Amino acid sequence: MKLFIIITALLFLQSVNIHSQTIPSDSGYISFVGNVTVTFVDSSRSNRNISSLVYYPAVSEGNGAPVLQGNKYNIISFGHGFTLNPSLYVSLYRHLASWGYIVIAPSTETGFFPSHINFARDLAFVIKDMKRKGKTTGDLFFDVTLFAGVFGHSMGGGCSFLAASLDTNIKAVSSLAAANTNPSSISAASLIKSPVQLLSGQRDSIASYATNQLPHYSNAYPFRHIVNIFGGNHSQFHLIPGLDDLVDNPAAISRIEQQRITKYYITSFFKFFSSLKMIPLIKHFFTEIQLRVILP
Repeated sequence: MKLFIIITALLFLQSVNIHSQTIPSDSGYISFVGNVTVTFVDSSRSNRNISSLVYYPAVSEGNGAPVLQGNKYNIISFGHGFTLNPSLYVSLYRHLASWGYIVIAPSTETGFFPSHINFARDLAFVIKDMKRKGKTTGDLFFDVTLFAGVFGHSMGGGCSFLAASLDTNIKAVSSLAAANTNPSSISAASLIKSPVQLLSGQRDSIASYATNQLPHYSNAYPFRHIVNIFGGNHSQFHLIPGLDDLVDNPAAISRIEQQRITKYYITSFFKFFSSLKMIPLIKHFFTEIQLRVILP
């Protein structure tokens, strides 16, 4: 119990950073968020085009705004749910960008017969190519890229596990109602040696806590954190209703409330594990304890 309290306190203190008046579910310390659509080209897969939404810290608001200079920003790729357009999750991208992240959301594999392995490779490749952009003079993202993480919802949550199992440069994995994939993301979880977070909704009828989240969690490396949101469901992890709303159990909390909790935990997780200053604490504490939080 003592270790749990210490880790929870560290997670919160790191998430608020030096901005004592800001909590992780609020917008961060960066005033403006820019966005662009980028087509990444993977030459190793027959020049596969990966059109992606990209949100980032900017000097002004809006499409194509210059990146805010003077800092390096952590890169996170995001995987959308089955048949869902990545634009359904823009509020999450904007939120993380306001906390100092570059968020890349590929729009591939949105059809009824997606390739999970190709989508996972897309999630890994866009991070790798964004790092290349960060080293390319004259690029919009020159000299601003750093740590790499991945997260996703439902199918994209499962594909996040696949992506991290394929690329050891991905340093942290978070998921929202992760669904098992083909090949199995539950099996892939055992191959990941990076911190893992799983968020789910207690009323989820699509990828429930018992059938999908706990098996991923059980296979994950000891650096792991699981949250089951009481009254939440599968579909409210995106702010605008999608196809999954038609088949999911109704939530007992509002969509905005589920989003608030989601932003709190995702931001805390990535802020904690993307800070080089926290690495000694991570090694000391997280080899001894797995965080498991059930929200009342």
